[in-house]
Amino acid sequence: MLTYFGYVLSPIIIAFFFNAREGHPHVNATQRTKRDFLIICGVIMFLMIALRSQYIGSEDASRYYANWEEISKTNLSGMEQYVEDSRMEPVFLYTLWVLSRVFIPAQFIFVFSGALFTVAVCRFVYKNSEDVVLSMSMYNTLGLFGFMIQGMRQSIAMSICLFAIEMCKERKLWRFTALILLASLYHRSAIFMLVIYPFFGLRLNMKTCGIVAASCAALVASSGFLIRVGNEMVQANYGNTVESGGLIATLIYVLILFAGFLLSGNKRYEESFSFFVIFTIFGMLLYIMRYFGTQVMERVSFYFMFGQLIVLPGTLRTFDKGWRQWSTLGIMAVCFLLAVYRNAGSALVPYDFFWQVR
Repeated sequence: MLTYFGYVLSPIIIAFFFNAREGHPHVNATQRTKRDFLIICGVIMFLMIALRSQYIGSEDASRYYANWEEISKTNLSGMEQYVEDSRMEPVFLYTLWVLSRVFIPAQFIFVFSGALFTVAVCRFVYKNSEDVVLSMSMYNTLGLFGFMIQGMRQSIAMSICLFAIEMCKERKLWRFTALILLASLYHRSAIFMLVIYPFFGLRLNMKTCGIVAASCAALVASSGFLIRVGNEMVQANYGNTVESGGLIATLIYVLILFAGFLLSGNKRYEESFSFFVIFTIFGMLLYIMRYFGTQVMERVSFYFMFGQLIVLPGTLRTFDKGWRQWSTLGIMAVCFLLAVYRNAGSALVPYDFFWQVR
């Protein structure tokens, strides 16, 4: 338990030592200090993913571990039948085949995925967050980290999509589209991310609110179709609505969007900030669809959950220094308590490394 919750607190602990250095700027003062902070956070995040036991989290981790072991013993001619018999995306399986030719131990599946996740998340936070300490704390506690170490194929797709977001901001349509299509080869649900491209550059005014409302209405009206498409994309059958749970996650979305709309002042008219507010709105709408549609939409909403990491820190940076500091500390404390509440009895705790046996 100490290992996992120590990791959850690691951004705050690292920031404490950064900020305590006499004569040195605080973490968020310069791009260099942000970079140095994220490098240290990234190393710790990588080690937590790369060195973990295959039995941590859901049974999916053990399944991916077994896939690597099986594929490492399969020749190229045998891969055709292996891919045909599997429900997983062929590109993912052939990626494992190529890597396992050189790196035979199955633990390397966590090493390579950990490297990709770490680079993608830390780069995204570095380029977009105004408070990297809060963003990394939110990443560790609000569910993204826990999901990414379990749902490997979708997490690979999510990581590629984080690179695509930068192409969207730079208005490079073809590169954006190519990255999203690449991500969809690892998990078909990534194709939903194509919807975000037209929304960059819109301001949070009445017109934009109307567009968002219309998009919401379209999502509701087409929920049946989206459910069928979503099930096909993830090759699952999430046919039941979710009648309980998810209240805390929905409340988090509501509070963050409330802050982004009403407490961020003139900042909400900035292109990048407005984009991530809209991005987060889509995440909330997709998540809420789990109540009247199907659970598959909850999986799709994880792509958009990264908007939370940008909207809330961006909002707090508009506060006076005193209010900002106390608000940030309060939010971090709540996030940590939420992580304890959610994970104290989950499969993530105790957190074992690969050399440990429960």
